[in-house]
Amino acid sequence: MEFQFREASKQVRETNKALDDLRRVNKLLAEVRSELISSQKSLTFSRKQMEEQEQLLKRQLPELEERRKSIVSYMTSLTDAKIEVESESQAKGYRSSK
Repeated sequence: MEFQFREASKQVRETNKALDDLRRVNKLLAEVRSELISSQKSLTFSRKQMEEQEQLLKRQLPELEERRKSIVSYMTSLTDAKIEVESESQAKGYRSSK
């Protein structure tokens, strides 16, 4: 009978240990689940921000293209004006040397 009592006591300890392990595993699973949910929310938020940024950039692209064209036109005008000024300067220098 004492042997049975020791065996039963041993089984109770092993069962308690298994239950403690199970509680720890459940706690860890709950923490992991919580982290996954948090990560999912963060990812969803980031994705939404990226989509909004993409839409903003798409709206700005035509305006930037127009600005680029304007700057290219301005640079062409400056180059033409520079050439004209240099030509006039050379023509005056040629006339005065005669």
